[in-house]
Amino acid sequence: ALDFSTAANKAVFYSGPGNRARALGFAERTGATPIDLTPGGRYLSSLNLYGTLPGAQADAIWARASRAYTARASGQIHLFIRGARPDRLFNTMERPLIEANPNIYKLTFHY
Repeated sequence: ALDFSTAANKAVFYSGPGNRARALGFAERTGATPIDLTPGGRYLSSLNLYGTLPGAQADAIWARASRAYTARASGQIHLFIRGARPDRLFNTMERPLIEANPNIYKLTFHY
């Protein structure tokens, strides 16, 4: 029931060392909306899931949120993924969903 939507051309994905800070800085400069800045993302962040749950449980909650966010992404999206681990959420779930989303027409990588 949480809202993980973002406007067309405003989705920002990140994974890997230092990329969250880079993505949030980009969002601040451009008005883009990474998952953290959606209403649902703000709510989940306020729960401090990684501080209160085992990592696998926190990962599962964020994975479900990310699935909803990725499904709603459209237009041009921005990716900060340098150094992303192959076994983490971006490469195992988000990337395939991005590639299958017909509403996404352009990927811009920021390295």
